[in-house]
Amino acid sequence: MSTYTNVGKLIYPKLNSVCSTFPLVAENTTKFPFCIYRTTVSRPETTKDGIYDWIYNIQVDIVSDKYDTVCDLCEDTIDKLLELEEVLDINIESISEDFSENAYVKEINIIIKK
Repeated sequence: MSTYTNVGKLIYPKLNSVCSTFPLVAENTTKFPFCIYRTTVSRPETTKDGIYDWIYNIQVDIVSDKYDTVCDLCEDTIDKLLELEEVLDINIESISEDFSENAYVKEINIIIKK
């Protein structure tokens, strides 16, 4: 089943409803603000009877040239992701921030069980 191998398809519509969203990388010409997401780890949980669950670590980077914008979009993004709690076991693991390549970046790390 595709939800076991590509949880990105489930979160993309939520992320894209907040701002322009790209898997893995955005083009250098992409205008601010935007979001990039990637699965950093996906692993099965198993028992002697086989796989019973999948765990995904997802990193979401929100990028903007304005600090206030990136902060507001981070809050909106978390709200949208938590809407998936009805179909996924989703937890916010951490939020960090950085300034890189003349842009503010908020990194949201989430864990999803499916």
